Amino acid sequence: MNDYLLKSFQELISEQTGLHIRVQDYRNFKKAVAGRVRSLKLRDTESYYRLLSTESPNSFQEWREFTRSLTTGESYFFRDRGQFTILRGSIIPDIIRRNRNSGSIRIWSAGCSTGEEPYSVAVLLKELIPLKEHWNITIIGTDINEESIIKAKEGHYGEWSFRHVDDSVRSSYFIKQGKGWRIDKEIREMVIFKVGNLLKDTFPDAATGMYEMDLILCRNVFIYFDNNTISSVVKKFTETLRKDGVLITGHAELYAKRPEGLLPKMYPESVIYQKTDSLSSSIRKDTNSVNIAPVVGLSNKFQTLSKSKITPNTAGNDNRAVKSLQREGKKDGFTTNKDASAEVIEKNELKAGLVDIEASYSEGKYEEVLSKAEALINKHSDFYAAYLFVAKAGANLGEYEKAATWCNKAIEADYASDKAYYLLAHIAEVQGDVEEAKALFKKVIYLAPSDIAAYIELGALYERENDMTRANKMRSTALELLDHLPPETSIEPYREYTAKELAQYIRNMLTT
Repeated sequence: MNDYLLKSFQELISEQTGLHIRVQDYRNFKKAVAGRVRSLKLRDTESYYRLLSTESPNSFQEWREFTRSLTTGESYFFRDRGQFTILRGSIIPDIIRRNRNSGSIRIWSAGCSTGEEPYSVAVLLKELIPLKEHWNITIIGTDINEESIIKAKEGHYGEWSFRHVDDSVRSSYFIKQGKGWRIDKEIREMVIFKVGNLLKDTFPDAATGMYEMDLILCRNVFIYFDNNTISSVVKKFTETLRKDGVLITGHAELYAKRPEGLLPKMYPESVIYQKTDSLSSSIRKDTNSVNIAPVVGLSNKFQTLSKSKITPNTAGNDNRAVKSLQREGKKDGFTTNKDASAEVIEKNELKAGLVDIEASYSEGKYEEVLSKAEALINKHSDFYAAYLFVAKAGANLGEYEKAATWCNKAIEADYASDKAYYLLAHIAEVQGDVEEAKALFKKVIYLAPSDIAAYIELGALYERENDMTRANKMRSTALELLDHLPPETSIEPYREYTAKELAQYIRNMLTT
């Protein structure tokens, strides 16, 4: 296949399906085309291109076959435990509260592959809604691959689909059948499966049930789309969501984009996008939304909040909380010419103020955080920890300019503040300034060479630019750092992931 024909195939496939054949996909793509040419006993690849280009019953049927080889995505139950933690602890309970009067819940798993994702959501709903029969629940799973939809409807899965699932979940919702497991009939009947083309299909559309969705999951799909297709599909998703409805994508898939009508809502585990009437409106407060999280991370698997040292269960602790002014002859944030009793009183006052701010922050009371932190800063004008709280609270409220200003104040108080630079990098991403985000991540690495997260996220940025050499270099460094940690180390804010699991995922990325 020469370069001209390859480009022609790419354009045709993008036009028909929205799928983008990336450089790293060329080898498998060419094998898929060659396989179809042999199967159809065609003379050459040009003949196959002509078949796909025509509008005929044979062409229509062949597109159905061909897309099977283009979309070989794997899935498994409760994939990405971080995002399912958000679904269980925040998003679905919020949907239930918001819709308790209507008694209706509508969820769409777009690009559902063989059905593990929508079935996982169905299990969550069964566990979170005690009187399910009083609710009108609609869960729709769609995928462009017809073969995947057939398997999803069967609901029969092998051991590989349960690789991150507790045995108790499998025993509760699955029945042993042959060499695999079949999902419980009640759960299976909660989900409607359809073949769907996100680029070509019209939605919202009441006739097909694609309207007024409370939640749309489209994870690990946009990595196969070009930018124009992503923008088109996200616009249709936004129009298909109810007000306050939520879109969840893979972690890196909407980085450097500002989808109109959606605002990012930050969690430690991931970023979600919530439909709002105005881009200037504040993000709704939520007791489970506690830290700004990045827009990119681990090629759609993990999210992270940078720490200069990766240690178990220390994400919420800032060793510089009362040492923020340790520079220019100052000690622990206080001048040394005060008498001892005055220093003790001031230290205790600052500690108490910081504890109070942390409490408000952990409850998602960001406006309260701003007022308390600013009041503390007015009394102690050079307080690094308070600056960071103001910055993070502002970012969670969507006030990015204010957040950036306070990050810079934190840097003035502590020029080696890798946390402030890290937060600035995420703000740059949200605002679409990719080059600035890359420069800031590099600054974090300079200040904290053992910061695993910065390498991972910088690698994700490079991957989106198809610079796989640099992406793999960043990931290799992260892997080397992870391999020096005890395997069971809990790395915040992944929380549910161990260093071993994280390392294995990166290792898989480097070999695919």
